[in-house]
Amino acid sequence: MNNTDIVTKIDEELLNELTKLGTLDPNADEAKDLIKNIQALHQMRVKEKDLSIEDSKTQNDYYLNQRKLDIDELKASNDNKNERIRARDARILQLVGFGVTLGTFAIGWGLRSKWLAKGFKFEETGTFSSKTMMECFKEVFKKN
Repeated sequence: MNNTDIVTKIDEELLNELTKLGTLDPNADEAKDLIKNIQALHQMRVKEKDLSIEDSKTQNDYYLNQRKLDIDELKASNDNKNERIRARDARILQLVGFGVTLGTFAIGWGLRSKWLAKGFKFEETGTFSSKTMMECFKEVFKKN
């Protein structure tokens, strides 16, 4: 039996007692006993309603705490997801940076080797064919 059933039964009994009281002489001993019963029933009704209110507050608090836990769990899940995305993005940036560095080195090395190969080509007379190489060798083989 839940609280609403108990309150309903108490209300029915109160109504019966009040109906009986209306038919009795107010000065009779039976009427005084009925008034005491009505007072007791009324007190029981108030206590049951208080218990019902307290029970619903407890249930509401429980559900509220459950929702808070669910929200906290979702926040933690989103934080983990965001952290994984940041880590993935950092790894991608690291790989792109490494690729750019490697590409810069490879392109620079390729161009330098091409110009150096051209610079070391001697003509039939034994002179350098590139003005860049002539300038480089002037710096290397300075006359003191």
